[in-house]
Amino acid sequence: LVFGNIENIHHVRDAWRAMGKAVKAVVEGEAGSWLRDVANSRWYDYIGSILQSTLRVIKEVVDFRCNVMLHCSDGWDRTAQATSLSMLCLDASYRTQEGFLRLVQKEWCSFGHKFRTRLALGDSPTGEFSPIFIQWLECVYQLFKQFPSAFEWSPMVLHRLAKEVFANRFGTFLCDSEKERCEKVMPFTLSLWEELLQPEVASQWFNWDYQPITEPLVPQICQATYAVWEEYWFRNHPRWQRIRPQTDPRADADNLTGKQPASFPELQTDEAPGLRSTQPPPPPPPLAKVSDEVLGLQPMQPPPPPPPANDAGEALGSQPMQPPPPPPPTNDVGEASPLQSASPSSQPPPPSANVAEDPDPSASWFPVEAVPVRAAAASEDLDLGQGLDLDLREPSAQ
Repeated sequence: LVFGNIENIHHVRDAWRAMGKAVKAVVEGEAGSWLRDVANSRWYDYIGSILQSTLRVIKEVVDFRCNVMLHCSDGWDRTAQATSLSMLCLDASYRTQEGFLRLVQKEWCSFGHKFRTRLALGDSPTGEFSPIFIQWLECVYQLFKQFPSAFEWSPMVLHRLAKEVFANRFGTFLCDSEKERCEKVMPFTLSLWEELLQPEVASQWFNWDYQPITEPLVPQICQATYAVWEEYWFRNHPRWQRIRPQTDPRADADNLTGKQPASFPELQTDEAPGLRSTQPPPPPPPLAKVSDEVLGLQPMQPPPPPPPANDAGEALGSQPMQPPPPPPPTNDVGEASPLQSASPSSQPPPPSANVAEDPDPSASWFPVEAVPVRAAAASEDLDLGQGLDLDLREPSAQ
């Protein structure tokens, strides 16, 4: 059993408020006491504890090929921080634009982080108020600063999430649980994921220096490598006009030419805007044509007359031109033709790229794919008999 020494919600709330006071005390043209105020807030001390726990999980999985069980008092604050950061470093799919939104949805929204209570959404702040999610966003920001080309998204999306989580414009972060959110607000609200994945919006937070890598990211946890998230802390300060993040000019040129970032390969074939809906669909692959002929499906055009000596016609009888009978209405899976799976018509529809699809309220609130998350990442060659039990609390919390 290893303790992560991550402070509770009350310490995080006090540190967040102390950082706000430190920002307010900054006056342009004066020396001030910024560094001392930031150090006294202990905000980055707590971020270091989270990153240190993340590094322990990464080393246990990568170096020792063992499972890791993460837990704290409840499982929706410090646990969500450590598991989501670990998955971000271990699994390259979560470093894409869509994958990052799926990570937030799975580890924070679906696992039941209490957004309404922690951020006082629609209510007055109580003793349970604590910006745990904001603290996690800055941890992600530290990872991006250390690996600026490993993520398909830019820090602009972090700032957007930090803004929208308080704005109540979307139903994505409302309520304290996924069950309550699905039953009370989802039918009447919009999804932030759907908004962010619109091509014209996604191009604004696309990282144009992105270079995909599949290796795990091993972060540096020394505070000397940290960078203050100025885009968040100085958003309401006069200094904001100088540090305000600018949209990459390649994103503007991208909208003008009709091209899209790598996240949307299906839109890259258009050389000018508006052509995607007018271009004819591409012809079906040759394999689909062969399978149609073998299966006896009726083609779209009348077949040409057969040659005089046609073995197929003799095999069919006296009416070689008669179209073959239609396939039976139902077919058991075990009786399906081997070539039938190669036909596009028999393939299941591809998964939607929209992360914001409303889940079935009758389904389980904890999807099966999220189960290994709380035990870090599992694989077939892991030693299931050994592992690390990481308690994210302090030893005194026992």
